[in-house]
Amino acid sequence: MTDRYWRPIEPGEAERVFGRPVEIVKAHLRWLFAVAHCRWDEGEAILKRQPPMGRTADQLRWQHRLTNHLADAGIPATRVRRMVELDGLWYEIADVADGEDVYSGTDTWEPFHSLAHASEAGRVLARLHDAAVDFTPARPQPQAGFIVQLDLVRLEPADAVDVALTTAFGEATMTKFTVWTDEVFSPELPAELPTPSNAIYNVR
Repeated sequence: MTDRYWRPIEPGEAERVFGRPVEIVKAHLRWLFAVAHCRWDEGEAILKRQPPMGRTADQLRWQHRLTNHLADAGIPATRVRRMVELDGLWYEIADVADGEDVYSGTDTWEPFHSLAHASEAGRVLARLHDAAVDFTPARPQPQAGFIVQLDLVRLEPADAVDVALTTAFGEATMTKFTVWTDEVFSPELPAELPTPSNAIYNVR
C-alpha cells in the first residue's frame, strides 16, 4: 500500500476471478478496498476486493444475504452474486446498479454533493430499516474490520478507542497508540497533536 488507497484491480487479476478476460471500465476510490466496473462480451459486473480483517467468510456472506433481501423488497440495492477467495483476499461480484454514478471518482468519506442528496439518502435509509425487519437471522455483526458496534458510545472516548483498536489490530499493536490517546484525551491538550490518520495508517 503506497497511500491510503489499495492499488487498483488489474485486468489480469479480474480475469483470474471471473475466469475470462474482462475490460475494466472504471475504478472507484475506497479506503482499504478496491472496486472496479468490469465488462465482457456477454455482460458486466462490479468487482470488489477486500482483506478479511479478522472476519470470517460466513460473516461476509451474511451481509450478502441481507443485501439481496433488501433488493427483493424493492430497495435500490445491487445484488451480490458470489464471492471468490484468492490469495488471501476476498472478491465480491455484484450487479451493476441502475442509474448514473454521480459520485464516481469521489472518495467514500467525502460529504454529499448537496442537501437534496443527503435528504434522499435519509429517506432510503428509513426504507432500508423497514425492509430489513423480517430478515433472518437478525444478529449483530462482530466488531471486526470496519464494523463498529453502537454500544461503544456507552464508554468514555479513550476507552472506546482502546476497545476498537484492540479488536481491529490486536494487543500487540496497542503500544503504537498509547502516546497518541494519552495526549488526545488528557485534560490539557498539547499545542500540536500527532495526526491520527498517520498513526493508524502506519500500522502494518
